Amino acid sequence: MPGVFMLDGLTPRQREIVSLIEQGRSNKEIAALLDIGVGTVKQHVAALFRRLNVTSRAQAVAALRGLSTTEGREEPAFSRAAPPKSPLPVQETSALGAECRVVSVAVITMEAIENVAQSMGTRYLVEHLEALTRLGRQAADALEGQCFERAGQGIELRFGLTRARVNDAARAVQAARYVLERLAAEDGGNLKPRGGIASGVAVVMAQIGQPARPLACAELAHAWRLAHAAPPGRLLACEATQRLTSDIIGFDPPSPGSAQGRAALVRGDLAPHAPSVLAPPRQAALDRAITLLADKRCISIEASTGLGRTSMAASLAKRIEAAGGTTLYIPALRRGPGGEAACLTTALEMKLGLSIMDDAAERNARLKAYLSGLGVTDPPVFKTLSALLSHEPTPLSAQELASALSGLTAEHRLTVLVDDAESAMPLLVEILAKLSASPDLPINLVLFGTNLQESLTRRLSVLEQMKMPPLDDEDMAAVIGVLDPEKHLDDALTRAVIRQAQGRPGDGVELVIALLARIRTKGDGASPQGLPMPLRLYAGLIGEMDQDPDLREALRLAALLGRFFAPGLLARFWPRGQKALDDALARAVASKLLVPEGSGASARFTFARPLLREAAVLSWLTADRTRLRARIERTRVRVGSVALAPAGHAAISKTPLKELAEL
Repeated sequence: MPGVFMLDGLTPRQREIVSLIEQGRSNKEIAALLDIGVGTVKQHVAALFRRLNVTSRAQAVAALRGLSTTEGREEPAFSRAAPPKSPLPVQETSALGAECRVVSVAVITMEAIENVAQSMGTRYLVEHLEALTRLGRQAADALEGQCFERAGQGIELRFGLTRARVNDAARAVQAARYVLERLAAEDGGNLKPRGGIASGVAVVMAQIGQPARPLACAELAHAWRLAHAAPPGRLLACEATQRLTSDIIGFDPPSPGSAQGRAALVRGDLAPHAPSVLAPPRQAALDRAITLLADKRCISIEASTGLGRTSMAASLAKRIEAAGGTTLYIPALRRGPGGEAACLTTALEMKLGLSIMDDAAERNARLKAYLSGLGVTDPPVFKTLSALLSHEPTPLSAQELASALSGLTAEHRLTVLVDDAESAMPLLVEILAKLSASPDLPINLVLFGTNLQESLTRRLSVLEQMKMPPLDDEDMAAVIGVLDPEKHLDDALTRAVIRQAQGRPGDGVELVIALLARIRTKGDGASPQGLPMPLRLYAGLIGEMDQDPDLREALRLAALLGRFFAPGLLARFWPRGQKALDDALARAVASKLLVPEGSGASARFTFARPLLREAAVLSWLTADRTRLRARIERTRVRVGSVALAPAGHAAISKTPLKELAEL
């Protein structure tokens, strides 16, 4: 098979460059996106040309697309494959790592894009191609498959590559039906999508540490042929798929003399507004968490930090309180004057809607009203929680705080949601352990985090673990809708924010921070109390920085210089005197925004948490529209490993985003 191993042996960096060349990126664009020199890019491109035996970029793109079609090579720029799981034993395995597996491939395509572009317009086509890929990713994530986009053609949904399952063919049919139904509901039938499903034995390369990819898989081409032959709005399945799923899925009899052999249509036309047959992945995760909490006292939800995790906590809290329970969200990473109990103080302030300016009388009045609503009349509970809210921190033991939280369960079951649980301080660990050790208390614990401390997990009884799916486009749109109820952001800008969040670490949390800042600077009162409970923290971080221009400028410069920075380097860019810089850094340390390391000539600073660094950059960017627009057009800003380009590359569309030009 010519070309099968032509791209084997490439480094991860070279594979990134291959993907960007396929997208038509220039050497300068590749260098900017990967943060490497143009000369380095040229060296990689020259080596790739030699490997492909071509002399121009056009020839290279054609060769790469040919390999992509014949080999089914993964496309990291467009794919969002489900994380590989332990493969099942296979029948045949060679010394090269090739295996024989039964795979199922579903293809969804539309009528010729030239026709759509002429009749409906290019923007319409781009938006709906993006919708097709978005829905395909949702289906693949929920059913543990893989989604690949073929630019301008459609998508492939592959099942059985990373893990073989008995019902892979049924999963392929279910995923394809879901995509067609949702497309029909969103579009109203203008695009006439259709699909094909093929199943069979494929030779798969599955080397250790690398994603599986098909070496010989006739089903890829067969599925595309079936998709093009299917009537609009219908799915055409091969004979093997019919045999594998006939017990659960109905098929219309094959048409005699069909050019596609014994291929048959999946039974039933899809109504223009058919209900979805597949719950969104995060909705399914919420349902599972609620089910687990009915039987388990403690559950751990594994998820990376960011908006996805906190919005999941907010959704879970809403579901619990709608069912008659009460919740308390604790940001374990929150630091403050109260020492290790600061995270509990913040949790209670958010629950009561308090700000730092509220005096003791206001705090106690709101606390009394809150406890009265819960039916709590025990004086020690009020005394402990009042001390926790006091502007003058009072030392409180883990036993006192655990007893106060237990007292909130007089009439309602309490669910404690702990975010950033991997960073829990010893006091919080002790409190959670005491709550877990009392089997008669109507209390549930939900921990969000990764790599939880052993000191925490070994002390919690019956800790059930689950994973949280990534934040999808519909979830992001819902969060933006909550943040901007007056619709200051039009649909086009909302879509631009969502596109930028695709595939980004932290679920695009930095973009939502920018959104918060933009709403706030419009002066329309998007106060932290009006935001979902965990998101108030993000708004609060922006507010802390905006109270002090010197502090904001120091943090902004610090964020641009890197994760660790020296005061001497910062001073080179400081527009004012050394004393003002020293004062600003001292205030940042006192406010727990920066953490000093070392002293004297070796002094270094780092941000207390990654979110602070993101907020520092974006608070500064969004404070001046002219400055923001100039930076969008001319430069790039890096926050950690995330390149901030609010009007830059969209993960799917290559069309420039004009919506942000008016920022």
